[in-house]
Amino acid sequence: MENRADMVGAIDAKVDALAELVASNRQLNADTSSRLRLVDKLRKAEARLITTVPNQSRELGTRSFRAEVACALHVSERAAENLIGVAAVLSENLTATFAAFDTGAFSYRHVEILVDHASGLSPELMLQLEAKVLPRASTLTPPRFDDLVRRTRDALDPESIDTRHEAAFEARTVSSEPGRDGMDYVTLHVKAAHSQAIMDRVTKAALSIKRNGDLRTLAQIRADLVVTVLLHSNGAMQGDCPQLDDPDSVVTWFHTIVPQVIVTVPVLSLLGDENGIAQLDGHGPIGMKDARILAAKAPSFMRILTHPITGMVLAIDRTRYKVPKDLRQWLRTRDGTCRFPGCGRLAKYCDIDHTQEWQHGGQTNHDNLAHLCRSHHMVKGETEWAVAQAPDGSGTLTWTSPMGSNYVTHPANTLPVD
Repeated sequence: MENRADMVGAIDAKVDALAELVASNRQLNADTSSRLRLVDKLRKAEARLITTVPNQSRELGTRSFRAEVACALHVSERAAENLIGVAAVLSENLTATFAAFDTGAFSYRHVEILVDHASGLSPELMLQLEAKVLPRASTLTPPRFDDLVRRTRDALDPESIDTRHEAAFEARTVSSEPGRDGMDYVTLHVKAAHSQAIMDRVTKAALSIKRNGDLRTLAQIRADLVVTVLLHSNGAMQGDCPQLDDPDSVVTWFHTIVPQVIVTVPVLSLLGDENGIAQLDGHGPIGMKDARILAAKAPSFMRILTHPITGMVLAIDRTRYKVPKDLRQWLRTRDGTCRFPGCGRLAKYCDIDHTQEWQHGGQTNHDNLAHLCRSHHMVKGETEWAVAQAPDGSGTLTWTSPMGSNYVTHPANTLPVD
């Protein structure tokens, strides 16, 4: 009897816990909807404000507002832009979806899927799409709901498929995202036909290598093949880039480009000290074994030894504006990325900005310089955002938003200044 009582008690506890989990999840969804309504309230207030501000373009005002939301929520600007856009579509076009989301009946991912597929439709077709798929949102997983919404949208507006594909093709890109344990992800967003052809070719090549007795897994061989093909070098660069419709010339020219990657290694670690941490520019910490190989052997890698650093120019006379080469390299290693809050654009793709403008007395010194991407350089120079460097010369920046909030950004690496 005691065992039966224990079993009944365990079952009851399990049922209660599941009910609590479901209720908690529903509340989380409802809270997310409330968050979206606050974002939309802020968006509408900003829209009214922009029209009253003289000498400020709508684009710059929108960019500044997006940055403010991103900083306040500690998310990327892309995530903030997505929140603002989703809230706007729900508020202005998909009001029934917004009301249902208020109840917590489905997740934010379901909302994103419906908003994404509804984009580009006329208001009338948006409502038709919503009416057909919304009742299923609370019963389907996001992948199944995505399939339903996509098929329903195509049935409602079949003539726009080619147009939408052309627009999507404009967003083709290749990107790198840091992973863990010294690994990264490279993502290629291209036409489906090209993607399938690439995978077919690399798989056939990997299978051929595998049949010859290679002990690596098929996935490992595929990855190694792509790295080898893309990083193979044929020597000095041969002239300017040829036209992309001449693939043979493009491939030949591409393989003459020597990539440059910066690895920062504690000098004592090169002598066998295992306590140091090496940093790979654009990624972060990597293993000392790889760092020693890069620092010692790879001609296309730039080595920076963090202890000691000597002979580095950290300040120049007021008569010069241009940042010298060695200081540029030092700043690139220190900053790592754009120094605007939340921006992850690598420093090597950014400009070096005088925190206090040079024409207003700012020095071309390490404690008055920081990397900013083009977008955030414009935000700093042409909106009400303000920035100041820490007086200790550490490179720490304090940004003040148009609404008066302060956000601090720190350099990626702390480097000696003398």
